[in-house]
Amino acid sequence: MKHDEAFDKSFRASSSFEGDLLSSAATKRDAKAYLSRLKSTSDDARKTRATSRSSDVLHGRPYRPEVNLGGFFGYSRAVENNPDFEQGSRHELAVEEELGRKHVALVKLTSPEELEAETLSGIGQTLSQLSRLSMVPCVVIDAKVSSHDWRKGLVRQIERITNAIEQSPDTHTRRIDYLFNISHRQPTPTVADRKYLLRPLKQERIPIISPVAFDTDMQKNCPITADAAILALTKELAGLNLIPKPSENHLDATKRIQTLQNQISLDRLIVLDPVGGIPELQGEGRSHVFINMEQEYAEIHRDLAGQLRANKLDPHSAPSKMPSGNSKEWKADNGGELSPGIQESKPSETQVYSNVPANMMFPERAQQHLNNLSLLRDALTLLPPSSSAIITTPLDAANSSRESSPSSHFSAVGTRRFKNPLIHNLLTDKPPHSSSLPRGRATPLPSVSSATSTSDSPSSRAPSSTPLTSLPTFLKRGMPLTIIPPLPWTPTTTPLPLTDPSINLSRLIHLIEDSFSRPLDTKHYLSRISPILAGLIIAGDHEGGAICTWERPPNSPPNTPPVPYLDKFAVLKRSQGAGGVADMVFNALVRSCFPQGVCWRSRADNPVNKWYFQRAKGTMKLRGSQWMMFWTGELPGESPGERERERLDHYEAVCRGVGASWADGGGGRKDD
Repeated sequence: MKHDEAFDKSFRASSSFEGDLLSSAATKRDAKAYLSRLKSTSDDARKTRATSRSSDVLHGRPYRPEVNLGGFFGYSRAVENNPDFEQGSRHELAVEEELGRKHVALVKLTSPEELEAETLSGIGQTLSQLSRLSMVPCVVIDAKVSSHDWRKGLVRQIERITNAIEQSPDTHTRRIDYLFNISHRQPTPTVADRKYLLRPLKQERIPIISPVAFDTDMQKNCPITADAAILALTKELAGLNLIPKPSENHLDATKRIQTLQNQISLDRLIVLDPVGGIPELQGEGRSHVFINMEQEYAEIHRDLAGQLRANKLDPHSAPSKMPSGNSKEWKADNGGELSPGIQESKPSETQVYSNVPANMMFPERAQQHLNNLSLLRDALTLLPPSSSAIITTPLDAANSSRESSPSSHFSAVGTRRFKNPLIHNLLTDKPPHSSSLPRGRATPLPSVSSATSTSDSPSSRAPSSTPLTSLPTFLKRGMPLTIIPPLPWTPTTTPLPLTDPSINLSRLIHLIEDSFSRPLDTKHYLSRISPILAGLIIAGDHEGGAICTWERPPNSPPNTPPVPYLDKFAVLKRSQGAGGVADMVFNALVRSCFPQGVCWRSRADNPVNKWYFQRAKGTMKLRGSQWMMFWTGELPGESPGERERERLDHYEAVCRGVGASWADGGGGRKDD
C-alpha cells in the first residue's frame, strides 16, 4: 500500500513537471535553444543522480523518473500565441558547453516568515523543477527576525524552506552557514571558502545560505543583509574575487580567472518578494514587464525615489505603514471592516500589497522596490550580458502546475494550467509577456489563491475587482538606445542627412541588409529619404533599429500635414527572437518618438505580421496590392467620422506610394 502511494505521488509529481513545461513553453525554437544552452553533458552529474536515486530507495523515498519532455516539441498552439519578430530564415547556432560546467540561479527569498506552508511548498516544488532543468538554485534567505534572537529565527526559516524543497522526490539541499567574512578593513562581505559553496552545486544539491558573516576582528558571527550576501555570491560565482599573487604574471592570473569562470555560469538572478515587479508609476499601476538597465534604470530609480520623498513629505498621501499579519491591524487599516470575502485571518500576500494603487504606495513598499532595483543593477553589472534577472511574488513562484478547480457550472473547463514565470523564463529567457504589447493586451497572471478557489470558498465571493498579482519584471543589463536627432521630432525640423558624422552609415546599411536578407540600393535609398528623414532609433551597437520619415500623401494639398511613417524596422538575425531588441526599439518608436501614432506597411506574406498584428492599433489590407497597412495611436474622433476617414486615406496613400530601394529589384521578396 505504501509502495502504491509513493508511486502515485512520484507519478503525479512527474506529470506536474511535464505540465509546467508544456504550459510554460513559447515556441519550438525556444525549447531547442534551452536544450542547447542548459543540457548537461557531464557524466559525473548522471552518476550523482543515480547514487541519489539509490539512496532514495534505501530510505523509503519515492523514485522519480528522469525528465521526459513527452510531446513538448509538438505543442503547436504555443507557436501561434507567441509570435517573435523574425524575418526570413534564421540559422540555429550550436552552443558548446564546458564539460561539467554548472548553470546556477541565485535566488533571494524575502520574508519567508510571512508565507503560508502551502505557498512555501509550491516555491520548493518550483525550485526543484529548476534544478531538474539543469539550473541549480542557490537560495539566500531574507527573513525579518528579532534582533535579540536572530539566530533562532533564521534557523527556523531555513528549516522551513529546506523541508519545502525536499518534499519533492530526488531533490536534496545543503544548508550553508557562516559562508562570509567581514572585517574592519573589508566591511563588504566576501565568500570565505569557494569550495564550501561549489561542493553542493557539483553534487546537484540546492544550497540554502544564511546571511551571516564571521567578523575576523571581533571573532564572532553577525547578521548581514541578504542584498550584501547576494552581491558577495555574485562576485564569487563570476570569478571576480581572485587576488593575483605578487609574483604571478598577468597571463597566469587571467588563466586562473577563466578557469574559475568556466566552473560556474551564473545565468539568473531571481528575487521572490511580496511587493512583486517594479511598478510603472506613470502608467496604470501595473508592473514593468521588461527593464533594459542601460536605458531605463536612471529614470525608473528617479521615479521611485521621487515617490518615496513625496510620501515622506506628505504623510497623508499614503498609508503610514504596511499591514502585518495581525487581523486586528488589517481591520484598522481598512476602516474597521474586512474586505469582502476575506476571513478573519492573516491576509494573503496579494491582498496586502496589491490593493494599493501605484500613486498611493506604502513608503516601505517604494523603498523595497528601490532596493530590489539597485541590487539587480549592481549584480548584473558584474555578469555577462547574457545573464538576466526576474522579480516576482512568492505566490506566482509557487504557481507550479496548479490547475483551476472544477467549477459548479457544467460548461466550465477546469484543467487550464497557469504559467510559472520562473519556468517560462528559464525555457525562453524572456518575460511571460512581451513588453511592447499595448497596455491592456497583457493581463497579469491570476493569483494562486483566486485561481484555485472553488465557487463555495470565501475568496470566490469577492467582487470582480479583486486585485490580481502584478506582472513579473524581467531585467537585463541590456544595451543603450540612441535616438537621432534628440526628441521631440517635428515636421518643421531640418532633416538630418544620413551622411551626418553622428550616424554610422555603413553599420546601418549592414543592419538593414542582414535583417531583410536583401542588398540595399544605397544611392537610391539615400536620395529618397534624406529630404524627409524624421529620425533614427539605434539599439546597442546596431543590433536593431528603426528609420522614420515624414511622408506627404501623393496629390495632397500643400497644407496637408505630413504623415509619420516607419520606413525600416530591422533587427540583426542573431538578435531576432531573443534579447528583447525588437521590443526596445518598438517601445521607443510608439511611446517616445510618435506617441500620437505612426503608420507602416508590410507585405501580406511577411512572417513578422503576427508580431505587428499584436502591437498595432489597427490594420488594413490594401486592395489590389501586396501590402498590409498598420498604424498605432488614436485616430481623431472616437467614433468613425470624416476626420478619421481622412487620416486613414492619408495613411493608405503614403503606404501605396512609397517606392522600393532594393538592389535586387524583384518586389516579391519579404517586407519592403
